[in-house]
Amino acid sequence: MAGAITVLLCWSLGAFATDFALTGWSGQLWGEYTSPYFTNNPSVGNVACDDFLDTSYVGITYTYKQTSATSIIQGSQNGLWGQGSNYEVGAYLALQIFQSSGNMLRQEYYNWALWSYFDPTDALAAMNKNGVDSVGCNAIFGNGAYSGGKCTYGTGGLIGDAMGKAGAAYASGAFNNLVLYTPQVQGGNQFCGQAGHCQSQEFFGQVPDGGSQLAYLGLAALACVGAACYSRRNAVLEQTR
Repeated sequence: MAGAITVLLCWSLGAFATDFALTGWSGQLWGEYTSPYFTNNPSVGNVACDDFLDTSYVGITYTYKQTSATSIIQGSQNGLWGQGSNYEVGAYLALQIFQSSGNMLRQEYYNWALWSYFDPTDALAAMNKNGVDSVGCNAIFGNGAYSGGKCTYGTGGLIGDAMGKAGAAYASGAFNNLVLYTPQVQGGNQFCGQAGHCQSQEFFGQVPDGGSQLAYLGLAALACVGAACYSRRNAVLEQTR
């Protein structure tokens, strides 16, 4: 019976629904609140946003599909931005956010790098609109990216570093404890597959104790059986972006 319930409640092994609300943020740079964001769900903890185009609100509970980052990198699951090696680079940038605790500016730069990697058009437009300087621009995109009084996309900096190191980090198991929280589509209960059409933003998170595949999948099945996967509460406070 437990196996049958798990099949009904889980879309596939390793992916299940979970709820949380944002309760705050850790930094602010160039007009945007930056990761890590804090949540009201102890099993979720802090999260890092990879979706610049959608909007989340503090105090509102949203439902997310929780998926292991490795399954998305391997191509057996999908995130908001598809699957495969693009999430390998995204996972590396998210991990640097989580590992940069105590260095506010470093965390802020890495969050902008994560936004810019997945959505350079919208992220760069916001950066240039809200006073990005040459130091920050060049740190994220590489020397020379700041030109003519504006920031342009580059292949160096934090993004270039992530592109060069993500493959080795993945092979070493560095992403085994990372998960993706993909929100539902606006006005529906399906999970979102196109940025700009989601109820909330997509987030990276961390599961405890290294998040080994076997332990994670067991936790996923248990959570699906025990949690009924959906519960929504309303409490509108303020925008996180």
